[in-house]
Amino acid sequence: MSHYMDEATSLAKDNITIAALENNDADELLNAEVDSPIGLNMAARWAEIMNLNFNLLARSSAAIITGNNEAGDNTSYITGYWSVKSDD
Repeated sequence: MSHYMDEATSLAKDNITIAALENNDADELLNAEVDSPIGLNMAARWAEIMNLNFNLLARSSAAIITGNNEAGDNTSYITGYWSVKSDD
């Protein structure tokens, strides 16, 4: 999700994106520092219409996997899926 940032900065930015995904906050996702904020915005709007919630599976990065925290070499990723909101 985040590119060309050290791990601490990437994690902070990704936590904002994850919170926006979990809250279907389409407006916040327009400001996300990702490749396609408009794509995430549209996904959140679709999820809201379909009564879905985002389920985070994992968040990691090249810095974690390789142990190289050079900002220019790091790309993070968020893995998750949408499911129907439960009634509880």
